[in-house]
Order: sequence, then C-alpha cells, then structure tokens
Amino acid sequence: GTVGGGMFIGDGDVGLEMDGANNAIYPIAPSSLANTDNHTDLGDSDKRFKDLYLGGGIYLGGTAAVNHLDDYEEGTWTPSIQGAGSAGTYTYAEQQGHYLKIGNYVTVWINLTNITSSSVGTSTLFITGLPFNANYQAGFNGDGVGTLSINGYSGLDGDYIAPVIGDNNAHVTVYFHTGTNNTLTSLPVTNLAQSGAADIRGVLHYYTAG
Repeated sequence: GTVGGGMFIGDGDVGLEMDGANNAIYPIAPSSLANTDNHTDLGDSDKRFKDLYLGGGIYLGGTAAVNHLDDYEEGTWTPSIQGAGSAGTYTYAEQQGHYLKIGNYVTVWINLTNITSSSVGTSTLFITGLPFNANYQAGFNGDGVGTLSINGYSGLDGDYIAPVIGDNNAHVTVYFHTGTNNTLTSLPVTNLAQSGAADIRGVLHYYTAG
C-alpha cells in the first residue's frame, strides 16, 4: 500500500515503510498506517539473518550519543622495546601483539620472549608500536594501565610493575612501585640483565579517539 506519498509492505501490526525523501525505512503497523517504536523484532533465535554490513554505527540500549557503537576491531600489532633516550637495537624469539577495539576502548596483549640486545638504549624502558594513540577526554587526567610480567631485568626485586600509557602516546612507559611510600620509579632500559633470556608479557587497557 501507500502512506505519506511512499510505499509500505506488511501484515497486521508488522510492516516496513519506504521513505524515499529521507532515504530511510521505518517500522509501521499496516492495520493503522501508524509508525511503531520498539515493537518489531528482526529475526528470531532459530530464524536468523547472516551478516549485517554497516557503513555507520548502531545504537544499543538507547538512542543517545552514548549508546552509539561505531567501531569493532580485532587485529595484530608488533610490539618492540626501546629506550626513551636512544632506542637501542633488540631482537626477539617471539614478537607478538593482539588488540581488541570496541568503540574508543582498546585492549592490547603483548608477548616478547628471549629479548636480545645488540646495542643498549638509554633512559626509561618503552614498549612501542601500539595500534592506536591514546586519547583521553578533556578534563580527565588519566592514563592507560594494565599488567606486565617481566623477567630478566635487574632492579625490580619483587616490586609492583606499573605500565602506563600517557595521553597522545603510542607507547607504554614502564614504571615500578618501590619503598614504603610506594614511589613510582621508571625502569631503565639498561636494566636488561639477561640478554637472550628476558621476557615481557602482559595486557593493557586505554582509550583512543573515535
């Protein structure tokens, strides 16, 4: 049938209105020619569609901007270590990174094994190559954090390791907490004590731009 100058197709209280003027399709109740809201399901538990291809996003649980999911990604990246001063040169038996990005929220996994240095960098230990730059909301003075397991580095003595991803950075700065006041201290890249036998593994979380 027709409604508002356009076409609809349906039966009873379930139908679709084709709005050519606005390039849109709306749910409609053919019995009343009134548009419906939050009334019609698409598919069922045993009557499923296959893939859905979207150039934009999807609103989940509401229609506000905070309900808009516009990105989902799974992929790999290549982590490396270097010094904040001079980079140095390092090789690895395994050099692996995976990431999951849902909207602006990123989780990364790191696996660097049997780290070997042919030339040692200087200053603080960085893990570089993050798949996205960190980007936090205005007025939020926070950092990305997570958990790292590090062996083959001196100077840690069982202290708590604190990886930090600062705003606008695409690298992880490695700190550790030490002393009775839990002082945050940067881990020097030169503390690689067992070249060829050191490992860094972990998972971190941070926000990026949309």
